[in-house]
Formats: sequence, C-alpha cells, structure tokens
Amino acid sequence: MRVAVIGAGIVGVSTAFMLAQKGLRVVLIDEAPEPARGTSYANGGQLCYNYVAPLAGPGVIGKLPVWLTDSESPVLFKPQWDWHQWIWCAKFLLRCNSKASLATTEKLLVLSMLSKKIMLEVIRQHGPDFDYNRKGKLVVYSSRSTFKSARQQVALQKNIGSPQIVISCNGVSRSRAESSPDSLMT
Repeated sequence: MRVAVIGAGIVGVSTAFMLAQKGLRVVLIDEAPEPARGTSYANGGQLCYNYVAPLAGPGVIGKLPVWLTDSESPVLFKPQWDWHQWIWCAKFLLRCNSKASLATTEKLLVLSMLSKKIMLEVIRQHGPDFDYNRKGKLVVYSSRSTFKSARQQVALQKNIGSPQIVISCNGVSRSRAESSPDSLMT
C-alpha cells in the first residue's frame, strides 16, 4: 500500500517513518524545498514531555486583545463570515477555565508520555542520529505574572504525575535549588 503524508515537519516525518516501519510505501509531500521549514523550523527540536499547557486556560481571555493584535503572538486569527469559525471561537472561550484546563492537561500528558515511550523505543532500535539528551528544558520568565501562571501549571501537573523543578537564577547551574520566582525546569 502507498501512503502520502502531507507536511515534512516533525509530525509528518515521524508519521512517515512509523508508517514505513510498518511496511507501507510512503511519499512525503511538502511545499518547502526541504524538511522542517514550517512550524517545526523554530521549535529547536525540543523533546520536552513534561512541559504541556493547553492554550485555552484560565487567564487567556484577558490576553486575547493583545495576542490578536501582535504578529508574534501564539494566536493567529483571521475573522471570516463563517459560522463554523465563530462556533469554534465560542467553544474555545468556554474552555478557558480551570476545570477544562485540568482535563486538557491530563490528556496532553497522557499523549506526551506515549510520545516519549515511542521515541525511546525508536532510539533503542535505531540509535539517535542527532544530538539527543535527556536533561529537560529550562524555561526563563521575564515577568513575575507569567512566572506565577507557570508555577500554577507546574503545581497542577505535579498532582497528576508530571513532576517539574522550580529553581532560582542561581540554581540554573545546579540540578536542584530552592524555589524562587525566577525560572523553572521541566
């Protein structure tokens, strides 16, 4: 059987690889002349399985006016006269609460841990042909308010089985330090 995978970013390449491993003939199609030139380009190849956070979370509604006018924001919105788009927007806004965020975080962590399991199996079978390490991810926040939100997400995730370490700026060179509102490691 032949299968076409559209998009040569990390998801497309991974999908094509897994399908080929199952014996399918795969063709990978992308508009760019080389792989990973779209969304995957600026991701830096990060494999951070504990670092999940739903976009529709508490506090997002207050950020939307700024995000919708900023070309560098995590949200790109092009309003159209399409009732499907507006229904989706209403559903998104209804998910911007603590209860929905917890449910989504739990689902994202389950998916993330499955991805980690599959990745470790691929590495075991084929060996990494890239600079792979398992040291985690350091996230540095430039304001106390964004760091406060991140610490709340860390606490939430800890309660559902995804421990992360909150460290101070001085603790960056050490693996663990007293928690301080400066940075966190996942």
